[in-house]
Amino acid sequence: MNLWVDVGNSRCKWARQNQGSSLAEQQGVNYTPETLSKLLDAHWHRWGGAPQSVWVSNVAGAAVERTLRQWIAQHWGCEVQFAYTQKQACGVTNGYENPGQLGVDRWLALLAAHQLSPAAPCLVVDCGTAVTLDLLNERGQHQGGWILPGLHTMRLALQKNAHALQQNAATWQEPGQKPDYCAAPPRLKGAFLPARDTQNGLIFGTLYAVICLITQVWDTVSMHGKFPLNVFLTGGAAPEVYPHLTLLCRHEPNLVLQGLVCWSAQRGGKA
Repeated sequence: MNLWVDVGNSRCKWARQNQGSSLAEQQGVNYTPETLSKLLDAHWHRWGGAPQSVWVSNVAGAAVERTLRQWIAQHWGCEVQFAYTQKQACGVTNGYENPGQLGVDRWLALLAAHQLSPAAPCLVVDCGTAVTLDLLNERGQHQGGWILPGLHTMRLALQKNAHALQQNAATWQEPGQKPDYCAAPPRLKGAFLPARDTQNGLIFGTLYAVICLITQVWDTVSMHGKFPLNVFLTGGAAPEVYPHLTLLCRHEPNLVLQGLVCWSAQRGGKA
């Protein structure tokens, strides 16, 4: 059994894979660097047997990498390989002037998208702490991308920095309850409905910001290209965005992990 791990800024996801089978359903947990080791005790230690190898995508920095390496060495003693961004891999060419600057999660998502749609241009959208959009042409050439704050990040920033929002929140919150500006909205019954209260105004406004960028990029690139873009949507906030997009797209929760599998195959599957 192999273990595939995608460590984001606030959530750690993983999927197991037995030899000859496809990836199991992704599981995950929210974490902080201080709580990660105990969370792994709770979720990984109960499996009993150790995996043959562990493959990791990590964008959370060196301290988290050390925690993972120490936990795996202590409990399993198996090999572990951390993926890294390259200039070229699996038929994809990195479009950044400094290839190493592209986050490894974005790089792996591009590898997976190219594998899923090898002869068509793609737009890869990852909705996490940040929302990233990456453009890939039909030849596997990465054209670059866009970055904006994620839904939770935008809402939290406004909640922290806009005094009026805190004051307004007091009118609908129970005493001692924190304003819930980071809740997911209900499914909208129409396009771009105006909100009639501050909480939904903030929730809908940040949601529409992401939807409008995705739609604008798709419209602009498709208009100048020969074929419409294939859109792949992934990340923790993707289920909130996906129902409100009017363009065709594929929700692929395992996209980074699929790219990690592709990346490992290029290395002969050896950690």
